[in-house]
Amino acid sequence: MGAPKKGVFRICRGKRTLREQSVFGANAMNQTGETSATVKAAMTYAVDTGEKIVNETMGAGDMSRRRSGTVSRHEVVVRNGRLHDFQLETNGFEFIDHPTAVTDFFDQDELRAIYYPEAEALVKERTGAAHVHVFDHTLRSGNQETRDRRHVREPVDRVHNDYTEWSGPNRVRELLP
Repeated sequence: MGAPKKGVFRICRGKRTLREQSVFGANAMNQTGETSATVKAAMTYAVDTGEKIVNETMGAGDMSRRRSGTVSRHEVVVRNGRLHDFQLETNGFEFIDHPTAVTDFFDQDELRAIYYPEAEALVKERTGAAHVHVFDHTLRSGNQETRDRRHVREPVDRVHNDYTEWSGPNRVRELLP
């Protein structure tokens, strides 16, 4: 199986927004490839025009999507969260370096058999939770050839939240009846 790889798990608790997690969680690199405290980056946000925003991904094997809504790009300062000592109880999230036995992060079966139990055990250890359920991961690649060969999605190009106030609790009821 080879030497364990390191995975970075972001454990979140509380009401931190996705934007706060993204801004603090970026791996900020300067132009020479060295780690820096901040970088400027363009982030794409939805504009509230009153219209319903749709981002529909298609079924298995179909990598296309249907989108509606107005977006706007804004330059923001991204801080390298790895240069800070964030604590779960104080900040609502923390960064943990944790070894993994996964050798192919594009292998769905390997992820479910190895990475899911690793993540569940880590979250239980860090939070004291009695039960953890990993679900709905999406494989992504910035490389078009890899996406075509592996049938995985492109990187997310918009600041977003995966669930609404309605869909989040509904998804939990679907998964844990």
